[in-house]
Amino acid sequence: MIRQLLRRQAPLAPLGVAANAGAAALILVIATRRGDFADIGGFTAGASAGAFAAAGLSGGTSLSYVTGSREQRATIRRLRSTWVPMLLLLAGVALTLAYAATTELPVWAVAMGALSVCFTNMSELRSNDLQREEQILRLHACTVGAKIVAVLATWVASIDFSTAMTLAAALTYLLLRVLKRGEREQRGNTVRGIEGLRLAYDPHLIGVSIASILSLRLPFLVAPYVMTPVQTGAFATLLSTQQYVNTFLTTGLYTVMAIRAKNRANAQLEPRMARLERAYLAGSFAVCFVLLLAGPAILGVLGFDSKAETTLWAVLIVIAIPAHTLNRAAQYRFHASQDGSSALRVLSWITGIALGLSFAALIFDAPLAVALIPLVSEALVAPIVYCWARSMHPPRSNGRT
Repeated sequence: MIRQLLRRQAPLAPLGVAANAGAAALILVIATRRGDFADIGGFTAGASAGAFAAAGLSGGTSLSYVTGSREQRATIRRLRSTWVPMLLLLAGVALTLAYAATTELPVWAVAMGALSVCFTNMSELRSNDLQREEQILRLHACTVGAKIVAVLATWVASIDFSTAMTLAAALTYLLLRVLKRGEREQRGNTVRGIEGLRLAYDPHLIGVSIASILSLRLPFLVAPYVMTPVQTGAFATLLSTQQYVNTFLTTGLYTVMAIRAKNRANAQLEPRMARLERAYLAGSFAVCFVLLLAGPAILGVLGFDSKAETTLWAVLIVIAIPAHTLNRAAQYRFHASQDGSSALRVLSWITGIALGLSFAALIFDAPLAVALIPLVSEALVAPIVYCWARSMHPPRSNGRT
């Protein structure tokens, strides 16, 4: 029965994410061909700052929700549906005012970026429920459907990129809410007070959540301070495109983690999970190769000119994909085995390198240092993670027992 579910559902995860990323990329293409780079830069800066606030307030509860007990999930669900959304809205207002005072980014775009994070954060637990239940098709029907509506609004009504992405996030939340309301919610005993906070917030996962956001979002946060709004938007377009690809690959790994966590006692499941994991890792190299070959055509579709600076940024960003996938595979394997400290160690190394490059970019006013953050931070850590994983899980002999 489990194998049948895996055949039907697990392979659908990357396909659904590919459709979702493709719809988001269409919105991006329409916006870039109109020259809305400043709006794109403002949205990504606001969304990145909002995501950092969400990581601090949610504190890794999304991972606990996937891997924890029913009682833990019930407690997290109560916390995430009450005070976390209100605090996120207040943080969004504060971040918008801060960017308005310190940069030249469009204020509306920054505000829309922060607001989209609020909707995304409220959607997370419902999305995780569907992943745990292996209802991948229903999950991506909601997310892709919302993105398609946003694509049509961008194309037909000519709304800007920031408004379209916020519309997609809001529609995704509403669709998931309606879908889960139509089913019986999984119940559990809710723990309140200090004990509830201790149950919901794991210190290791708080660190993992913040480090993960910083490792992905630092370039977006730093770029407005060393680049013009148009340059910021151009760089954000390239890095967002790469992160759509990363999401396609790592969502499959995340689904493998969720299934491993749910079926820890089933040793017969592990060989299939390992094969899926290796397939995603091999796919990251293939995707990187294809993107490098198709790079000039992709830049043309996105409306970029043939500046050497833009081409260099694109190459540096693309060749970071395999290292990123390898590091996330190790991180999710640690989470599935409830080894949060090892997962935090991996992300801490990546974040430490990214922070060092960010400070260098700010001190020397160097846009190239910002473009190097994804590649250098991931590539320096990947060999260490690979050797570490090999030492913890040595390869099996070819002989059969």
